[in-house]
Amino acid sequence: MERSSPLSPDEAASRLRARFGADVVDATDQHGHTVVTVTRERYHDVCRFVRDEPEFACDYADFTSAVDWGEERGFEVLTHLFPDIVATLHRAGHIDDRDWAMYQDL
Repeated sequence: MERSSPLSPDEAASRLRARFGADVVDATDQHGHTVVTVTRERYHDVCRFVRDEPEFACDYADFTSAVDWGEERGFEVLTHLFPDIVATLHRAGHIDDRDWAMYQDL
């Protein structure tokens, strides 16, 4: 099956904000990639939505990783989804077992 071209970063951000509202904390274009920061509570929902929604068709998770920015900024979790969405989550504090299970289920 031929894949259509991915949405532009502006189109992707607009559609995600329409669906998830304030849970989309930030959406930017970084070198042609859509980078979306979402709340912890909706992170999994956003990743599933862009996987299942035909206009996004992000059906391949390239990687999930995390960066510990220290006590003040906490952790940042990143998931790179193809064709071209990077979902990020900023969380103060430590990532517990429940969090890791959620990210591994993407």
